[in-house]
Amino acid sequence: MSLREIKQKQLPQKAKQMLAHFIRFNKEMNFDFSAPIVVACSGGLDSIALTHLLLMAGANVRLIHVDHGTREEIRAERHLVRNFAHKYQIPMKSLKVELSLNDGNFEAQARKLRYDILKNDLENDELLVTGHHLDDCFEWSLLQQFKSQGKDIDLGIPYRNGRVYRPLFAFSKKHILKYAKLAKLTWLEDYSNEDIRFERNHIRKIVKESISSRWPGYLKHYCERMNRMKKIKEGLEDKNYKIIKRKWGILIKHHGCVDENLKKTILSQASTTRGKTYKQFNELEGLINSPRLGPLDFSGGIRVYAFGPYLAVVKKGCKLEFLNNKTTQIPEGVPFLSNNTNAKHSLKKTPLENSTLRKIFSEIKQPVHYSWRKAGKVLVWL
Repeated sequence: MSLREIKQKQLPQKAKQMLAHFIRFNKEMNFDFSAPIVVACSGGLDSIALTHLLLMAGANVRLIHVDHGTREEIRAERHLVRNFAHKYQIPMKSLKVELSLNDGNFEAQARKLRYDILKNDLENDELLVTGHHLDDCFEWSLLQQFKSQGKDIDLGIPYRNGRVYRPLFAFSKKHILKYAKLAKLTWLEDYSNEDIRFERNHIRKIVKESISSRWPGYLKHYCERMNRMKKIKEGLEDKNYKIIKRKWGILIKHHGCVDENLKKTILSQASTTRGKTYKQFNELEGLINSPRLGPLDFSGGIRVYAFGPYLAVVKKGCKLEFLNNKTTQIPEGVPFLSNNTNAKHSLKKTPLENSTLRKIFSEIKQPVHYSWRKAGKVLVWL
C-alpha cells in the first residue's frame, strides 16, 4: 500500500467526502490530475490544504515556496513547508524575490514577481496551482467594483489562466479550514494579512466583520450568480453569426442582442480600433429593436443599417444605394427598397406572406425581409 493510500485511509469519513467533491469538481473543470503539478506553497492554511488534497487525489506534486524577503516569519514558514514535503516524500524548493514594503503598489509588484518566478521554474508539461478559493474570488470581484469598469469582474478570478489553475474554487475558506482540521494538518498564519493598508486585506476585513455576519448566505448567492453569468457568457460566445461579404462591407444575421462577438464582428470593418464605442453600441441595441433603418455612425468610419434580423456594416469610403423607383429585376450588389405597396412590381410581384416569400426566393442566396413603414409593408432586399 502506498503512502497516499495509507494517509487517505486514515482520513475521517467527512474528509473523504470533501476529497471526493474536490476531485469531482476539478474533473468537471477539465483539470488533469495525471499531469505533473507545481503547488505555490506558502505554508499557510490554503496552500497546505491544497497540497494535501492533491496528494490524496493521487497527483504528482512538487512544492515551490517563495520568499518575498519582507517578513521575519518567512523562515518558520519555509521550515514548515520543507517538513511537510519531507513527510509526504515530495520535492520542494524555495525561491527568493527582492521586494520592499516601501515600494509603490507593493501588492501588485509582489504578485507579478511571484508569478514570474513560479512560471519561469515550470517544466514544459507542468501545471501551476495556487490556493485561491471562493472567498478570494468574491473579495476580488467586490474590490474591482470600486476600481474597474471591466465587463467580466462579476465572473471573479478565472479558474484557469494559461497553465495556472485554482483547484480550491471547489471550497470556501470555511470548508478548507474544516478539511484541514479533519485531516489534522499543520500550518502557519500570515499575520500580514491583517494589515489593512493593503487593499485586499481592507476588503477582507469588511467582508469578515460586516457582510458575512449580516448576510451569511452572501457567498452562496455570489456563486450562483457567477455560474449563471458564466453560462450566459458561454452561450453568447458560442453563437455563430452568418456573415455575407460585400464590396461595401458585410451583412450580419444577428440574434436580437448586442453581445461581444457581434461587437467584434462589426468593428472588424473599421479602419481603426481607436475611439469609444460604448454609447454607439447602446444606440445599436435600440436600433435593432425598432422599425428604424439607421444608419448609426461608428468609430473607424463605419456606418451600420438595421434590416430586421440583418445588419449592413458599411466600410469607410463606401455607401449603400436605396432605389425607390419601380424595378423589374433584382439590382446587382445594392439594396432594393420599395415604398410603393399598391403597385405590382419589383421581383414580379411583391409577396405578402412569409410562405410565399420563401417559395419565390428559395433560389436567391441573399436575405429578404419585410418591415413596416407609414405607407404599409416595405420590401427590403439585400
